[in-house]
Amino acid sequence: MATNKPDFLQVGAIVKVQHWYGQIVDIAESDSRIMLLVTSPKSLWRHHPAEWLEFDPQQVRLASLDEALASFDVYLDRVKKTQSEIEAMRRNWQTTP
Repeated sequence: MATNKPDFLQVGAIVKVQHWYGQIVDIAESDSRIMLLVTSPKSLWRHHPAEWLEFDPQQVRLASLDEALASFDVYLDRVKKTQSEIEAMRRNWQTTP
């Protein structure tokens, strides 16, 4: 069974995968599937610089740069919140008898 690879599936393409955005850094193809190595703010947040996923045309589409860049704010806010929580924990530990 041959795969039908859309023209936009290229290394460097910015894509939307379900509800998150990423950039394709590698593509592996076989007769039956297309695998994408995607890096994203989501993957960094989860401590995985990139993740492999199987291409599904209903879940992966070409994204506009503007919408992809806007998604960074979500993860930056999460980092700030986590940093604040860690600093509060440190202060709490410092005052623990």
